[in-house]
Amino acid sequence: MLRNAAITATGVALLPSLLTGCTKEPWNLVKGGLGGEAPAEQLTTEELASAGENLARMRAWLVELNNQNNAYIVIVYLTLKGGEAPPAHWSDILVDTFFNIGDKILGVVTADIPGAGAALAWAAEQVKAWATAKKGNSVEATIGNFANGYQEMMIKVKENLLDLESSGDNYANLRKAFANGPIVFNRKSYTIHDLATSHFPSVDGPGDTVDYKTLLAAAYLRFRRYLWNAILVKTANMYYSWQWTEAPAKQSPARYARAEHYPNYPATYLRGRWNPDLSSGRFGTGGFEYYYFYLQVDGQSLSADAARILFMDDSPGNNINPGGLFPRDYVFKQFHRAKPDYWGYLDVRRDLNFYDYGTDRRNNFDLQSNNYVFTGGDLT
Repeated sequence: MLRNAAITATGVALLPSLLTGCTKEPWNLVKGGLGGEAPAEQLTTEELASAGENLARMRAWLVELNNQNNAYIVIVYLTLKGGEAPPAHWSDILVDTFFNIGDKILGVVTADIPGAGAALAWAAEQVKAWATAKKGNSVEATIGNFANGYQEMMIKVKENLLDLESSGDNYANLRKAFANGPIVFNRKSYTIHDLATSHFPSVDGPGDTVDYKTLLAAAYLRFRRYLWNAILVKTANMYYSWQWTEAPAKQSPARYARAEHYPNYPATYLRGRWNPDLSSGRFGTGGFEYYYFYLQVDGQSLSADAARILFMDDSPGNNINPGGLFPRDYVFKQFHRAKPDYWGYLDVRRDLNFYDYGTDRRNNFDLQSNNYVFTGGDLT
């Protein structure tokens, strides 16, 4: 039942107060806020206790998610650091980029946990203190800056949750958080009543296991996707290289991509085109011309290990890696500071058929390959 809630466990859109101390103010803080034109229904101590229990379960869930996320930071570091020629310099990843990540990874709860928005829409200023632009001269320094800042952020959020779930003075901190009425987050209003009547799943709660695991997996997936998105946009450069020409063409581009190119170049992105001017001996019949594109971070190309983490497919639509994070073309089309130019080279078609199309052999490739909206990924 916990649907349509908004949660930001990063403290990005939080109330300015630290939500500590106590208050003797009236606490008729329910569906409509403090009342005014319409009388507000008063929450009972039992309902306040229910709200506090939701916050406690949310905090336990956040601790587990944070542990997984911190471990994944190490995986990304080792993946990018590995290889025969580890990068000696790391480009400037701004820490505030990861503030954006932190704001979004728990947005999964917006769709899945109603009432949670009322719980975690508070306290930003003290959390933002660390989120200033920083530069690292190495992989260690940059990843270290992020890991430290992310950890500080999550610690502050957990402290805020502890303050809010405290039962002291009849849940004074929680009541104070809603002293001015409903909290608005992502253009939706949330009340203390929403929080009190919701049920955040517990890791050991009867009937909660599926919801808890689903919520955790969705938030963890978002973290991994946003982390790679930010790192590649900020640090990666794309290059291309001639691959092969086939004149006259004898097999479909998709078949060539799957059977020959990607097994040998797993971290690349193959594109091609029909070139009517390619010579095949004394017959000018034309043929297929292939180029591949690849990403480098500080002079080091993405490894096969990185490819296994990043890509769920090889050629478009051919999903061969269920654990991959993205379609391959999405990474190469979107994870840049500006929309890339592919110089007339196109995606291979999704099917394995060998298309002739009479004299228009261009249709062996997707002629709409470059007609897409550039966003820079999910973080913009």
